[in-house]
Amino acid sequence: MTRCFTITTARQSVCCLLLVLAFSPGCNRDTPDPEVDGPNPGAAVSEATLDEARGQIAAGHFDAARAVIARYLQDHPDDPEGLEMAGDGAVQADDPIAATKFYQAAVAAAEVPSKQLWLKWAGATVSDQRPFETIAVLRDAVQVYPDVLEIRQNLASLLARVGLQHQAAEHLRWLVQHKHRSQNVLLILADLNRPQTFAPTCESALRRHPDDLRPRFSLAQLDAAQSKWNEVEQALAAVVARHRDFVPALALYGRALVELDRTEAVRQWSQSLPPQIEGDPQYWLAAGIWASRQEATEQAARAYWAAVRLDENDPESLQGLSASLAKLGRTEQARVAADRAENLAMLRSHTTTLATWDYDSQTAVVDLARTLYDLGRLWEATSWLMAGASMQQHPDPRWEQTLRKIRAELKGSTPWQLPDSLVSTKIDLSSYPEVAWRQSSDDVSPSLAEPADPERSLVGPAVSRERAVPGLRDGFGVAAPFRDEAATRSLKHVCAIDKPDDQEAGLMIYQSGAGGAGVIDFDLDGWPDLYLTVMDGTPDRQDSRPNRLHRNLAGEFSDVTAAASLIDRGFAQGISVGDYDADGWPDVYVANIGPNQLYRNNGDGTFQEVTERCGLGRKEPGGSGWTTSVAIADLNGDGQADIYEVGYCRGEQPLTLECIDPSVDQPRSCNPIAFDAEPDRIWAGNGDGTFHDATDWLGPHEPGRGFALVVGDLDGRRGLETYVANDMTANHFWAKRDGTNAFGLSEQAGVRGLAFNRRSAAQASMGIAAADADRDGDIDFLLTHFVDDHNTYYRQDSPGVWSDESQVAGFAESSQPMLAYGTQWIDVDNDGSLEVFIANGDIDDFRSQGRAFRQRAQLLKQVTRGRWQVTAADQRGGYFGEHKLARAVATLDANRDGRCDLIVTHLFDPVALLINQTATSGKQTRFFLRARSTHRDAIGTRVRFTTDTGTLEQSLLTGNGFQCVNEACVAFGTCDAETLRNVQVTWPDGIDESLGKLDSGADYLVTQGAGVWRLGS
Repeated sequence: MTRCFTITTARQSVCCLLLVLAFSPGCNRDTPDPEVDGPNPGAAVSEATLDEARGQIAAGHFDAARAVIARYLQDHPDDPEGLEMAGDGAVQADDPIAATKFYQAAVAAAEVPSKQLWLKWAGATVSDQRPFETIAVLRDAVQVYPDVLEIRQNLASLLARVGLQHQAAEHLRWLVQHKHRSQNVLLILADLNRPQTFAPTCESALRRHPDDLRPRFSLAQLDAAQSKWNEVEQALAAVVARHRDFVPALALYGRALVELDRTEAVRQWSQSLPPQIEGDPQYWLAAGIWASRQEATEQAARAYWAAVRLDENDPESLQGLSASLAKLGRTEQARVAADRAENLAMLRSHTTTLATWDYDSQTAVVDLARTLYDLGRLWEATSWLMAGASMQQHPDPRWEQTLRKIRAELKGSTPWQLPDSLVSTKIDLSSYPEVAWRQSSDDVSPSLAEPADPERSLVGPAVSRERAVPGLRDGFGVAAPFRDEAATRSLKHVCAIDKPDDQEAGLMIYQSGAGGAGVIDFDLDGWPDLYLTVMDGTPDRQDSRPNRLHRNLAGEFSDVTAAASLIDRGFAQGISVGDYDADGWPDVYVANIGPNQLYRNNGDGTFQEVTERCGLGRKEPGGSGWTTSVAIADLNGDGQADIYEVGYCRGEQPLTLECIDPSVDQPRSCNPIAFDAEPDRIWAGNGDGTFHDATDWLGPHEPGRGFALVVGDLDGRRGLETYVANDMTANHFWAKRDGTNAFGLSEQAGVRGLAFNRRSAAQASMGIAAADADRDGDIDFLLTHFVDDHNTYYRQDSPGVWSDESQVAGFAESSQPMLAYGTQWIDVDNDGSLEVFIANGDIDDFRSQGRAFRQRAQLLKQVTRGRWQVTAADQRGGYFGEHKLARAVATLDANRDGRCDLIVTHLFDPVALLINQTATSGKQTRFFLRARSTHRDAIGTRVRFTTDTGTLEQSLLTGNGFQCVNEACVAFGTCDAETLRNVQVTWPDGIDESLGKLDSGADYLVTQGAGVWRLGS
């Protein structure tokens, strides 16, 4: 994305100098003239010899010139001019090694080496492909010539090229403050935590000088940015063995060991660290992660605070600090750190938007500058606005006023970073203990001190702290647990889009995410029915073919759309099911690009469209009305159903703009970051079946481009929370706003650890799976993401605070080649341990860029508590060998055999009904819940009980997937247990209700305050 500067090589400098010498007066003699030079061996002879060399150069006799200079240096070995000319000759002879030695000697011999001599020396090391030697030369040159532009530019460029952009920062700042503010300089400064490694430079250096392994560190930076920690560890093991004093590699290596949970290796690494390592933020990040995993929260907070003090503009350090402070109950200070992290994430988003418009968008520049201003970075803000003056696209009326305001505050004495904006000036954690991993400095690990082979990793197999899961089975019981029975059960449906039958590529952005799915028992016969979308018309119009309602008749499906009068012809996205009017019959709410539609269940097998009558459907002026996912739940606890709508892209441009992929010169699905975000919306129930717009419940926030949501009791505190997965911007977590009489929601994703991944990067979040995945009694999340990124597992490690544990949980590497949408936690074999299903498929055909278009679905099994791995193809079933463009996934027990099934939608292909065929003695127990003190659907109710294998707890959620709604129950795999003991239900209003003992392996209806009924088979 960013472009590097060019570095002037010594060969270029020397060639220029030689040309000057060639045309200098008096340089046309081929041989010495004894009549002129005379026999005097003094200064005149010396000058005559050099003149002879110049003459040979002028005549193009370079070999003769080198011979003359060599003779001269025999008598004058410390003459700076002679050494410099010898270096020039070595360059002309294409001998950079000799040139380097001559220039180095010339610099040492000269009283005040010229800047040109410094550049020649640096250029010779460049020609010799020794970038780290070049850096050392240029650093010395800067000390002598601190105000020479060319030296600063070359040093900054090369530092960035080898992944040392943090060390380049002081020189980049000098360039900006001296009005040499190129866009490349500003882009690097905008995010110094984004590696700028130029791979060809590093790869060439390794080929030419295999003894110098430091360029491996530079390349490892690229892998670290993508959380490929195994690759980082393998690359750096040999580097730290050979280059013991290379602190950046040593720090990053330790970070990789911590990320990979290499317990013993971390301890060995920590025993031999030099004091200088405490000046590297990666060391403190590693310390913070390590301490967090040891549940040493004060140590973690101290470590993250140290990292922030070194780099106030690293959102990863800030996010770790915020999460640690939140766990310690220091909520206000946690918010300070989270707010800065969110501003930095916004800055990344603005630079990405600018890149999307080929660095020519005045609006993007103004947004970027305003965010920099909020961060206290006035020099950069002003420089970006100056760059935006000539930008042609998206002229912004705010530009002039913003520039005038910021320039008025910027003085020559203004610091690069305003102190008042710094987190470290507002938080002091010096009293907290430092991380407890360092032992005596004399106790050096033999494997680190004397490595037998520097090419081999310094550590062995991971030493795991995994915990076994009681009742966990080694296999699923049969070779193929799932079979697609959609066709055999008469479920025939394709989520049609407006594309010719023979074309799949060239999707508009609004076509890429099709395929909503809703599970609804609309006739209350106990058999889950299906409502599936179609979107083959035009966005914002009612010209698509109708979505389809498929009734489940004892496991066989029948299309009853017409008979049920459930005719929605909008451009459908997601679906929600809920009893909005609390009459006992589930209703349907359909998200569209255009007006959303509410359908009331009449209780006689038919539906009635009641959108306008209920006060819904008004579209905000200027909005496209693009809603992706919806949820029906009692958000404010007043007993009435409310509706949460997730917005995606705003305006008409996303519906009309074709984006051209230059690699094939054809349209491909656009990057959503190029478009404005459609704000989310809330509709509050009035108690009479109508709604009013309550979007003002949402506190101040930056709108996201949302794809999925989940609503429920997510943090164990009274009241419902809503988690929204946003595409390429920070995710949102909405919780009840404290300290006010009127009900409201505050956005808390940053302080809860859910806005970004561990690297504090906003990901392209698609789907959400929420459940107590690790059996510790609280809700964890898996979010699916884009190709070359990784799906993110957020483990709730203290009440209401989550951390990204994707790497140790096994989700990072397995997901990076995939682009994932829908996902669900499911207990395939009813052993009490959750597996996870992930639906994959690219947004468009980008095979020209090396990406898979159609992709296989994945099923990951929990092998130990909190750690999953992809199951082998022969353990999953034939569907898992097929390449699809899979989208929504919803859970149900379609044939009511006590095993969890899945409905999966696709682009272009029929839906798959994956019937669970697992042969298992494990039992499934499900609870269908009806609240009385809050809304009847009881969203947010928690159920827990004990068996011989431990305690299980899950919550009733809605949304929970991607543009879908699951069968409305809480399901447990109860292994071989015959009895559930101490069954307890906690209703959304916080009231606990004990149900005593229940038989395992049954379905139960629980009505608040009225007891429990076992449902018939």
